[in-house]
Amino acid sequence: MNHYFKGITLAVTGGTLWGLSGVVAQLLFTNPHLSAEWLISTRLFMAGLMILTYAFIKKESIFTWIYHKQDRRQLIIFSIFGMSAMQYTFFKAIQFTDASTATILQYTAPIFIFLFLVLTRKKVFNMTEFFLIILTLIGIVLITTNGQLDSLTISPRGFLTGVSSAIALAFYLLYPRRIMTKYGTLVVAGWGMLIGGMIFQLFSPFWQPNVQLTQGELFSLIFVITLGTAVPFIVFLSSLNYLPVTLASVLSALEPIVATIFSVWLFHRHFQPAELMGIVLVLITITLLSILDAKKVKPTSTHRQQ
Repeated sequence: MNHYFKGITLAVTGGTLWGLSGVVAQLLFTNPHLSAEWLISTRLFMAGLMILTYAFIKKESIFTWIYHKQDRRQLIIFSIFGMSAMQYTFFKAIQFTDASTATILQYTAPIFIFLFLVLTRKKVFNMTEFFLIILTLIGIVLITTNGQLDSLTISPRGFLTGVSSAIALAFYLLYPRRIMTKYGTLVVAGWGMLIGGMIFQLFSPFWQPNVQLTQGELFSLIFVITLGTAVPFIVFLSSLNYLPVTLASVLSALEPIVATIFSVWLFHRHFQPAELMGIVLVLITITLLSILDAKKVKPTSTHRQQ
């Protein structure tokens, strides 16, 4: 029971910190001169260094992949189209909408995973999962239209970047499974962040913020990098040593819930009844989809595939 409680505590901590990360990023974006590109550049680079340092301390082989051409190519592709694309579209969605909406839209990634696996015949069509996807889409319609089907309550840019972040997250989860099994999640994700961060340095170097950060903004930036990225990744991954992946999937639903609660508290975000119905519907259906998918993952490889 002590191990079980420890696992729950770690998973809850990870999900909560991830949810807070988006909210704190939204706080940073209240400064109109602070760009999403610079924030992503700084976040990826610094968090990647932290995670790789932690992996090195754990005596994991963090440089082995460099000597294998196929692995190098796959890791670079993952860094650009998985890690970087997911981070960029997510933060742009926050900039165009808010942390709650961006997180919920990104949370629909299992829909795209299901569609990809069925269309490529890597998965047998399942009517239960299809029904849950239809319910999820109904929830998204309620969130983005407030029940008024003739108009969007969020900007088209916000909707498109939010959906793009879900597609990027689906790629992020599916594409690197082979190298994650080979090298471990910490190593692959750490290098994915660091390489992605180095690419962003070409466009928005972290040492050139182009804005004078206040003390509060600097504290928020440090939070996003450490407690909002590196720490939750490590603690949530650690929870899988004590919990079944199905339970961890349920607890991961805390991320959009926390983002929604703090959006209401900090930004006085008011949700209409139709929006609330949509949020609840999406959270329930996506969590059930994640559980159904997690049950098909072999226990011995679970921690390598998150």
